[in-house]
Amino acid sequence: MTIEILCGVSMLINLHNWFTAKDGNLYKQIWGTCRIIASKQILGFEPRQTANWVLQMGTDKKDTVFILGCQVVYAQLCPEKPKMGSCYYVK
Repeated sequence: MTIEILCGVSMLINLHNWFTAKDGNLYKQIWGTCRIIASKQILGFEPRQTANWVLQMGTDKKDTVFILGCQVVYAQLCPEKPKMGSCYYVK
């Protein structure tokens, strides 16, 4: 599959490091609709020593999470919300 095909589908993403979500909890997994964006569109410049892409998780502006590509360890197609306790869910 190409990156373009993966945009707009629900995915389960496992990350290198923990992140603090807006609910105040720490997570290493996130599930939701994904979209891949060039870093320059988000940051306004092209980073030199990290991934040059950002994963946008979620389509609701209030819940959207942006993850630098260098933080992604695994990405799995996952059309249904997974049943796991330590995963952050976005729409």
